Order: sequence, then structure tokens, then C-alpha cells
Amino acid sequence: MPHDHDHGHPHDHDHGLGLFEHAHRAPDDEPDAPMDAASQSLAEALRQSFRILKGVMVLLVVLYAGSGVKFLEPNEEAVVFRFGRLLPVAHTSGALFAWPFPVDEVVRLPVKEANEMILDSHMLWMTEDEKSKGLTFVSRGHEGLDPNRDGALLTGDGGLVHVRWVVTYRISDLVAYARELSGRRMEPAEQLIRVLVENAAVAVASGMRTEDVYLERLEDVCGEVRRQVNAELDALGCGLSVTGVKAPLSIVPVQLRGAFEGAQQAENRKEKAVQDARKIRAEILSRAAGGAYEDVLAELDKLDAARAENREDEVARIEARLDAIFENDASGEAGQRLKAAGSHYTTVVGRIESDLALYKALLPEFKRNPRLLFERLWDEYRNQVLNHREVTKIYRPFGVAQIRIKLGPDPEQRKQDEIEHNQEKVDVIRRPDHYVPVGAEFD
Repeated sequence: MPHDHDHGHPHDHDHGLGLFEHAHRAPDDEPDAPMDAASQSLAEALRQSFRILKGVMVLLVVLYAGSGVKFLEPNEEAVVFRFGRLLPVAHTSGALFAWPFPVDEVVRLPVKEANEMILDSHMLWMTEDEKSKGLTFVSRGHEGLDPNRDGALLTGDGGLVHVRWVVTYRISDLVAYARELSGRRMEPAEQLIRVLVENAAVAVASGMRTEDVYLERLEDVCGEVRRQVNAELDALGCGLSVTGVKAPLSIVPVQLRGAFEGAQQAENRKEKAVQDARKIRAEILSRAAGGAYEDVLAELDKLDAARAENREDEVARIEARLDAIFENDASGEAGQRLKAAGSHYTTVVGRIESDLALYKALLPEFKRNPRLLFERLWDEYRNQVLNHREVTKIYRPFGVAQIRIKLGPDPEQRKQDEIEHNQEKVDVIRRPDHYVPVGAEFD
């Protein structure tokens, strides 16, 4: 039996839903009805807002996708972590294309420039006021070092030296650095290098004297510290290398500064005296043997060693070399004396040969009549003496039995008398005013 739903009141399903019900009502519920102007405007506004929202979402997606593009500086390199895993490729300067976070993480570091760090681990602690005044005015009196704040190096001879280190380093392999040290910044590099430099400095200083670490071999100390640190870094394979180690400040404890400076000054005076002595030695040897004195000294050292070992053959060879050097290369006083000796030798030998020839020529005549030979030679030599221009000849007048010859004083004796007279004048001038001769008080 049919059922009637009218029940005496109109059946209305609007219930205040308005536009949304009309917008979402199924087409089979009732036929389409035209919307009023307000509903159309609202619907158009919603459609426009949806288009804008969709464009903004597209733009955000593009920006998100493009956020993985990085542009590296000329001094930079970069590595990529994909889902936290390091990719084994380092990217150099230029554009780098990577997926946005959280897919990829780009780590970029300045690997093509040296980084510098200052280490005061082995330096004397100073207040800000002391730093401003300078080390000259820093004093500790009898106060000792505080190991909690004062750093120092212990040398091999039991001394202490304060050193400030300046270390320059760089990343030589960015992939190894990121892998071994989880390096996303430079702090891990500084921490590692600091520890290695401190340990290497302690090891190097323990094998040297205080003077070496303080001043004399400071460059050698820095070089050895750098070598040991780089050896440790290579063994670790962490992609770091130290390019330079310097010590711009190196001092002894201020409590010992005065004594140490005195010892250093004495050492400097000693070095100066040694240098002066070497200079004088070189001048004397050069004056004695000329430019060949170094060769002469070398051969003399070999000669002493050969004589100490009783090597007669070697001694003879060295003496022959010395003779050759003196004859051919030596100049100066030794060379002049050798030349003079050679000339004198030639003269003496020539005279001897001449006398020998004269002897051989006179020998037959002597054997025939010795007296006649003697008288002839006497006349010859007497004529030579009397005819010499420096010989004074005095003739006795005929008929005079004797003559007197007055000779002048000896020139050498006159010279000696004058020297003694002048010496007496000097002695009188040097006597003090209160000078009294011995025995005068008894006069």
C-alpha cells in the first residue's frame, strides 16, 4: 500500500546548507538550478585561490629542487653525503649539482689555501697587562712556574724553554678528511694538529740542548717538528698536511733570564774571539804561503797522520807533494824565501865551481914553483885592494921616518853613546817628584 510522506507539511532538505549543498548535490537529486551572483563570485574566488596555491606549490617544488645547486669558490672543494654516506668524489670550483636536503648534504671547505693557527701550549702564561708591556718587563722574582697555566719544553740537558708556535696547514685530500675525521668544519683539523705538534715538540726538544731550542738551532727544531707531524698525518691518512712550522717567540724562564743572557754574552764573546783568531790565522798563513796555504795545511795533516801510523812510503809521497807545492804554487814569505834560497844556492854553487876551476888551473903552477905563485897572487890581490874606490890610501912622504894618522871616532860607537845618553834623559823624566836615590838619606 502506498506510503504518503507529506504528513501535512512541506518536505524541504535545505536545512541551511545553502551553496555547499547545491554545489555538492548529486545530479540525480534534482535538476540543475541557476546560482545567484554571490554564489558565482565565491566559486570563482575559490577557483582562483586554488590556481594560485597550485602555482606556489609548483614554485616551491622548483626552489626545493634547485636548492641542491652549489657554486664553489676558486679556493674551495666540496664533498657530498647522500643519506649520510660519503660519496668518494671531491668537487672542485664551479657549479655542483646535488639533491636537496635531506637526500644530499654538501660540505664545502677552503682546501686550496693555508690555514694558520697559534699554539701557546708551551708558552709562559701572561696577564693582559704583561702582554701589552712586552717580555722585557715581565718578572716572576723567585716565584716558580705553575704547571696548570705555564707551558714549557724540557730540553735534553735539563733546561726549560718557552716557545710560541705558528702552524700553517691545509687539507690535501678532502675525501679522506671527511671520511676519517667526519670533517664538516675545520675544528677537527685544528684539534688533531694541535695534539700532534705538542707531542712532536716535546720529542724534539728532549734530544737537544737549551741553547739549540732557545736560539742556535731553532729553525732545525721547527723543521723536525714539521717532519714528524706530517709523518703522523700520512700514517693516519686523514688528508691533512702541515705546510709550515715557525717559532716567532722563544725565551728561557724569566727567573733565569739574567744568568742566561750573561752566559750568552760570554758565548758571543768567545765566538768573536774565535772568529778573530781564525782571521788572524788566515792572514798569517796567507802572508806565509799565499793562496796555497790551504793545500799545505791539508798535506801537513796527512803527513802527521802518516807519521803517527809509521807509513814511511806515504810520508815520502806527502813530502814530495809538499815540495812541489812550495816550489810551484807557494807565494808570500815562504815563496820568497824559497826563491831567495834557490838563487843563493845557484850563486854558491857557481862560486864553488869557479874556485874549483881556478884551483885546477893553478895547481900545476904551484907544483912547479909555489913561492913564485904566492908572490904573483899577493901582488894581484894587493892591487885589487888598493885600487878599490872605498879604500883610503895614505902616502908617506919621502925621507920621513914616521907619520901620525888621526882617525875619527868609530861611527858605531858614537851611535851607541847617543842611545845611552838619550836613555838617561828618559829615566830622569820618569822619576817621581819625591824620588830620592838609595843612600841619599845618609848623606
